[in-house]
Amino acid sequence: MIIAGLRSARGSSVAVIRDSILAFGTDIDDGVEPDHMQRLLSDQRFEIDEVDAWALDDGPDARADADLTGVERRLELPGPSRSSTGYGHVACQLAAAYCSSPFAAAGAPSLVLVWDSGRSPLLYHVDDAGKVEPGGTLAAPPTRP
Repeated sequence: MIIAGLRSARGSSVAVIRDSILAFGTDIDDGVEPDHMQRLLSDQRFEIDEVDAWALDDGPDARADADLTGVERRLELPGPSRSSTGYGHVACQLAAAYCSSPFAAAGAPSLVLVWDSGRSPLLYHVDDAGKVEPGGTLAAPPTRP
């Protein structure tokens, strides 16, 4: 199975996972445009039609912090219509933090701290089956002068 993950907001990036192994990941300075995505995948010897699932980071203000569910939508890329699943920015950060940790590699439970600029730090618990429970906000959001 091939899964492509996209972040198209500021600080765009793409990652491709093939059979549970990261095939490549890169930052994209000029955003994720459909034609650019096709060239980027081709440069890495992938074709858009090979991707089985698309996951999108909806951006930092798209949904409530506690919303970890995905939302189905149409993805604008060359070729036939494709669906994708969009996730809130916090959910993407939580998944990235846990999945890149030694806890995930060992199938072990973990506490995960998600702290993005301008937001309060959020604590989550991921159990050994991958179920996520919110632990709450750890502090008030930072104030800016």
